[in-house]
Amino acid sequence: MKNNIKALRILLKDLGLDGFLIPMDDPFQNEVVSPHFNRVRFISQFTGSAGVVLVLEDKAILFTDGRYTTQAHQEVDLSLFEVQGHWYHHIKSFLKGSLTIGFDPWTLTASHMKHLRSFGIKWIPCPENPVDQVWTDRPLEPWAPIKIHLEEFAGESSQSKRKKIGQAVKDPFVLTMGDSIAWLLNIRGGDVDGTPIPFSYGVIHTQGDMDLFIEPQKVSLDVSSFLGPNVTVHPLDHIIPFLRKFDQVGFDPKTTPEAIVEALNKGIEANDPCLLPRACKNTTEQEGARQCHVVDGVALTKFLYFLYHHHYEDGFDEAQAVIKLRSLRAIGKHYQGDSFETISATGPHSAWCHYHTKEHTNTSVKKGDLYLVDSGGQYLNGTTDVTRTIVIGGHGTPEQKDHYTRVLKGYIALDTIKFPKGTSGVHLDVLVRQYLWEVGLNFPHATGHGVGSYLSVHEGPQCITPRLVEAPLMPGMILSNEPGVYREGHYGIRLENLVLVRECPDLPGFLEFENLTWAPFDMNLIDMGMLSLKEKQWLKDYHQRLLRVLGDGLSFEEKEWVEHSFSVNEDKLI
Repeated sequence: MKNNIKALRILLKDLGLDGFLIPMDDPFQNEVVSPHFNRVRFISQFTGSAGVVLVLEDKAILFTDGRYTTQAHQEVDLSLFEVQGHWYHHIKSFLKGSLTIGFDPWTLTASHMKHLRSFGIKWIPCPENPVDQVWTDRPLEPWAPIKIHLEEFAGESSQSKRKKIGQAVKDPFVLTMGDSIAWLLNIRGGDVDGTPIPFSYGVIHTQGDMDLFIEPQKVSLDVSSFLGPNVTVHPLDHIIPFLRKFDQVGFDPKTTPEAIVEALNKGIEANDPCLLPRACKNTTEQEGARQCHVVDGVALTKFLYFLYHHHYEDGFDEAQAVIKLRSLRAIGKHYQGDSFETISATGPHSAWCHYHTKEHTNTSVKKGDLYLVDSGGQYLNGTTDVTRTIVIGGHGTPEQKDHYTRVLKGYIALDTIKFPKGTSGVHLDVLVRQYLWEVGLNFPHATGHGVGSYLSVHEGPQCITPRLVEAPLMPGMILSNEPGVYREGHYGIRLENLVLVRECPDLPGFLEFENLTWAPFDMNLIDMGMLSLKEKQWLKDYHQRLLRVLGDGLSFEEKEWVEHSFSVNEDKLI
């Protein structure tokens, strides 16, 4: 790592640059970055999914958010790197005077550059990324063929979608988000781990015709026939000269690379027109979400049953738990793979919000530890994301039970709220945190993120967060509800279900959440004395519905285990 930075600094000096900015982004702004594009990891050894590195002549800084602060301090060489919070808020103090900083215009959006240029220093685009020039063993770029996403799962034809989106734009509009392109064309890809989307760009026209920019070899004759005569396929690297033909082009500054924006004769800023239609799932997608969560719930409940009954004398570890859970999901109907890298964390590792077990960190699961598993599956009819925390072979300490119960109370408060139309997630976030705030606790991540339909496990514009996000929650949106609490060096607790926004049948003009996820909570970590009668009833109802919904998918022993967990606490639940 030290030699990597040294080689980069020598090259930057030859280029007349005082530094170089390295975001963890590929040219398509995907959240999950393939090893081929993960320049942050190459230069710093940081393995989290959110980070930016600024390399200057005399120092290097890794910026990351609260989810990865602990992880960053353990993974990077602190003699070479200073660790700071999110780059957007903290980078300004390092960009002073007459610095000349280089950047790759394919890895930063127009919005990013607008913010960075406000600091008054000189920014130099480097289309030939200097990091790539010193990266001698760079992994190959991912390559996967396009697949057709059938209308029985999509719920609407691509032609219908394109006609609607075409009517919504005033000029040709460049699409740069892979999930927008996949949704619009009813196709899926495999270039991004956990997210079935291709590396591509698109241009949608006012009549609904579309130009798709992708490696042509990924498009088979069957796919080409499916796309039809109104979708024209071009090589990926033809996007810039193609866009220069138009007098003006619409683009979303939040997701469009600076390299594309700079090539436009006149760019018209607007939101990605696919964003909201994609987020508001149609009735077919909603029913698909319900169905895939039943399949997923069976797998996860079987996994939790296995954990409760394992003896652990054999050294069963975090990595083996990942394999076990994946094997249970893999037999489910329509399963296509994991929706993200499973977080399998025992003991102190559970205090890392986004811990991923590695060969050098893999730890045996031991009795008495808290074990946190955050995982999800991709199914042809939907995407899942669920977290459970359990105590292995015990009942939890008083502190652990207090913290778990406060997290659960926050979860229930959000799950049961009814709210007027026009409400944004920022208005609801405090419901979840209130019981933690009572004792000076909090968690460093959003309460909820949007989830796609056999697409990205993280999608917008919907979210539940303390940050000012004005996008209102609307019927058909799917979000996570995932409060947590983390004691660094000791343990972490997070509980997560997915929920569907729907009309409130008994309150006109109001919305509510429909639960989608089915997996038992750990009764051994709940302090019943802290729950209200309403919360106890919610807990009882949830598990009774779980048994009805999962029904035939569980064995007699597994159903008996769920039932017994609550029968022994029956007097405390009512």
